[in-house]
Amino acid sequence: MTDNRSSSLPRLLWLAIVVVVSMASTPTQPHQQAAGNTPASQSYDEMVRQLKAGVVSLDFTQLRMKYAASPEYAPEEGSDKIRPMYTALNAKNYKGALKTANAVLEQQYVNIDAHVVASLAYAGLHDQAASKLHHDIAIGLVRSILNSGSGTTVATAYKVISVEEEYALMRLMGLRPGRQSYLHEGKRSYDKMEMFNPKDNSTVTWYFDVTLSEQQMEKAFDR
Repeated sequence: MTDNRSSSLPRLLWLAIVVVVSMASTPTQPHQQAAGNTPASQSYDEMVRQLKAGVVSLDFTQLRMKYAASPEYAPEEGSDKIRPMYTALNAKNYKGALKTANAVLEQQYVNIDAHVVASLAYAGLHDQAASKLHHDIAIGLVRSILNSGSGTTVATAYKVISVEEEYALMRLMGLRPGRQSYLHEGKRSYDKMEMFNPKDNSTVTWYFDVTLSEQQMEKAFDR
């Protein structure tokens, strides 16, 4: 199954390179230093306020999981805005792209694509400080997913909180989606994604643990 949300976006290759490099090097320098690790008692909303204030040295996995455990959790929030955001961005309509990205972030501050678009739109508007903030947040979110496993098997599947995280990761790594399969093992659910790598014409297979988003959809249907 092919999803046109993940069409090739050459202008974003710079971010993909930064992501890959950052995984093997030191973390991106934060705007401000937060004291210690993120407290377990800290809420999702409190963490978002920290990020908006420029503190990016927090635990992005906790951020994502706390969003998934919050009343605000809506896995598919903003999915209909992905293509319009990128269309506006590629047309150099930076203000339009930013308006849409910010609208998505108001509802779902963990949306990777919205941070990527915001970063590039702010850069286009010559606001380097805002561009860097959203860039660093996008990097933190992506690294959180990549650190959750290797993605090569069900046992090491990347843990995602939405389908959009799957497509954002593929998009930033320059991979094109192909066949998608749904798997169930025990109480957990997985997406098996077969992707095409245009750099060397190879096929790449990743596994994603989609249990959280599937459970949320089941709750919605039961209401």
